[in-house]
Amino acid sequence: MRYLFSLFCLLSFPLYAQDAKEIEVKSNIQEVTVFVENAQIFRKASKELPAGDILLKWTGLSKTIDAKTLNFRAKGAISVKSVNHFQNYLSDKTNPQEEAALLKKRNALQQQMREEEVHLKVIKEELDFLRANKQMGGSQGITAEGFSTVAAYYSERMKSLIFEEESRSKKYEQFKKESKLLLKQLDQMSRPSGSISGEVWVRLHSDKAQKIQMELDYIVKGASWFPTYDIKAESIEKPIELRYKANIQQNTGVDWSKVKLTLSSGDPSLSNQLPELKTYFLDYNRTAPQYNKEISKVTGIVRDQNNEPLPGASVRVKGSTVSSISDINGYYQITLPQNAKELEVKFIGYEPNARRINAERMDFKMMEDVQALEEVVVVGYGTPAQGQLAGAVSGINIRKSSSATSSKKAKASNIKMEDSPQERSIHLEYTLTKPYSLRSDNSKLTVDMVTYELPVEFQYHAVPKLDPNAFLIARMSNWEQYNFMPGEASLYFEHTFIGTTVLDTQFAKDTLEFSLGRDKSIFIERKAVSQKSTKKVFNARKQELRDWDISVKNNKRQDITLYLKDQIPVSQSSEIEVELLDKSGAKMNPENGVLQWELKLAAGKSKDLKVKYVAKFPKNRSLMVQ
Repeated sequence: MRYLFSLFCLLSFPLYAQDAKEIEVKSNIQEVTVFVENAQIFRKASKELPAGDILLKWTGLSKTIDAKTLNFRAKGAISVKSVNHFQNYLSDKTNPQEEAALLKKRNALQQQMREEEVHLKVIKEELDFLRANKQMGGSQGITAEGFSTVAAYYSERMKSLIFEEESRSKKYEQFKKESKLLLKQLDQMSRPSGSISGEVWVRLHSDKAQKIQMELDYIVKGASWFPTYDIKAESIEKPIELRYKANIQQNTGVDWSKVKLTLSSGDPSLSNQLPELKTYFLDYNRTAPQYNKEISKVTGIVRDQNNEPLPGASVRVKGSTVSSISDINGYYQITLPQNAKELEVKFIGYEPNARRINAERMDFKMMEDVQALEEVVVVGYGTPAQGQLAGAVSGINIRKSSSATSSKKAKASNIKMEDSPQERSIHLEYTLTKPYSLRSDNSKLTVDMVTYELPVEFQYHAVPKLDPNAFLIARMSNWEQYNFMPGEASLYFEHTFIGTTVLDTQFAKDTLEFSLGRDKSIFIERKAVSQKSTKKVFNARKQELRDWDISVKNNKRQDITLYLKDQIPVSQSSEIEVELLDKSGAKMNPENGVLQWELKLAAGKSKDLKVKYVAKFPKNRSLMVQ
């Protein structure tokens, strides 16, 4: 029924407009607003119109147009009757010269493969012959000197043939791999879906012969952007440099050539995150907290239904702007923000694939969206007033408004600004100051949007019970003025790349914190001194003593402040008593048992701390104490 309805629409529409004069409109893309997913295209054109009924055919558009978002505008003595969208399956967008060049290259590879096959066959036959005739010890008429000569020839020839066989086999496999890639590219070029283009038909009435200026905008699928950051700190005595970057890609079926780009936050191995302690509740038949290794980074390969790598696929933490793109081999890696639950992979022409994050390695297999490729979409609209027909999505600000206000910028003297972020009631927009071109091939365009020099407070934090390293934490106040979005950040400290983290603004409060990783020049050791069990017969009580020594040394050339945490258990029974015997001046939170020290360490100086406590409980009960 779907195909019958679509065919009826295609057949009936020209009959409905048979009395109208058809005019083809060739237009250029002037502006593009790229959302976190999808993009809004703005086109302009001018045409001389005769008086009477006219059918304007906007051709060469994207095949991924969302028909509900069509918005046509024109100035002049006209009245718009309807705006319709459908896909043209008869257009041929294949580049014959490019296809011929690829075919010629593949034929040359095929010829080289055939030549290598012949050489390998000859080598195999000669090796079989030598192996069949190597038993010459019993042959008559062969002297010892002759046998030695034959054996030497046999050894050298066998070795030469085996090396040549290995070399030619490698060449053959390389030619085979290149030929397969070329065949895949030729197959993509010749697919029917590759020749589909979008068209928009506007039926209107012109009161007189006139030249009119027209605009058409709509939302397309197959485009996206996501933010990433470079965070560089030369030392803990200087501000950090934060470079805010946009990664843009599109596979809409139409190239973008020198267009004005606006980016919108709207949406039509080792972790560098400081570990956190869990409250240690002490009770019978209850173990100490278990610190399972949290997944902080996921890697994997995105493949199509034929198990071939799928480059250019968008891999996103669902509900976040933290994203990655698969490379030429389908490989991706993504650092996860807190509370990340699902990864979602999208690629135009394939069904979205979302899975719960449950491992550090997650491969995805994408299936073609057959329905999207086959279905013809025809949508009609009623007659609007005053020459306009708007079908914009509700809730999306698609044009600049007078309510937009420029956000505050960092006041550092060497700040470099390329773009002006505009604040909207529901999202942010960044309009790039120069035009960009982007082909419809899912290649990634990375643009430096803003470079800030930011004053931050550096602090060292450590939880030696969980990790014997000190983490350098940068704390930024008043961060809201910079309009940061959640994204992966590459960290550089003292001119060295130290890994990645996530700038997670979703859960930040007044102060934004991000980890610059471990600092190996701060030595921390935590070791058990005494773990004794004693019984007191007279009061029928048992005691478990735990004694820990913690030593810290600052091997840096600068003085530092280190915030160090440890913990003691918290009793949940009136029968169990936990007595803290030594805490070396730490502040203790009685609700969760966490001890915290603020240590001022001069360069080259060290500090020794002690955590000592005893757990008391009835001697006839068993209690697991760490």
